[in-house]
Amino acid sequence: MVGKRDSALRWLVLLGCFVVFYACGPQDKKGVEEEPQEEVCQWLEYGICLDSLDITRYTIERGDHFASILSNLGFSPAEGEKITSAITPYLSPSKLQVGHTYSAISERDTASTIRYLVFEKGRIDYAIVEIQPDTVLAYEEARPVTLKRQYAEGVITSSMWNTIVDSGAPVMLALMLSDVYAWQIDFFDVKEGDSFRVMYDVAYVNDTSMVEISAIEGAVFTHRGEEYL
Repeated sequence: MVGKRDSALRWLVLLGCFVVFYACGPQDKKGVEEEPQEEVCQWLEYGICLDSLDITRYTIERGDHFASILSNLGFSPAEGEKITSAITPYLSPSKLQVGHTYSAISERDTASTIRYLVFEKGRIDYAIVEIQPDTVLAYEEARPVTLKRQYAEGVITSSMWNTIVDSGAPVMLALMLSDVYAWQIDFFDVKEGDSFRVMYDVAYVNDTSMVEISAIEGAVFTHRGEEYL
């Protein structure tokens, strides 16, 4: 009786191992749907994937105006009116600046159909017009800005302007320091031997192109032996 019971237990254990092995073993993947791989954009600019599009860049020249730009790009007066109406809340067509750039982004078809217009408002901001067969949309975007902390110091030997330039700091730092100490120091009376120490933040676009000094975080200016904070 005991032998039969042991034999039955062994069969149950073997059966359990077989079930576990089968459950954990390789499965037939024919019925399993694989998730589609997300396509990675290789060329992203203005927040638009340009992998399958062409971009042509232009510079606004003297005498250009919004209507002539649209006409030269091949838009009809009716299409130009829609584009002008859409972009006006973000960029005044009457305030285009010579030297600023704009871009036409088009499909790679026989007609080179323009799908986006991008007008640069400055080094950071730009306005986009998205042109679809049945609608025209416009919106404003900005390039990402990175702040980097910088430090400069120097002893004045000729002028504060020259000393700041010699220290490797941007020229505009001299103007900003003049504003900071406008009520304390007469910068027309700065003497040889006066000195400064300043910590400031610089704004960069795309982490490489300097845009401006965003703020002076701390400064000490020594004038005639007295420190001004």
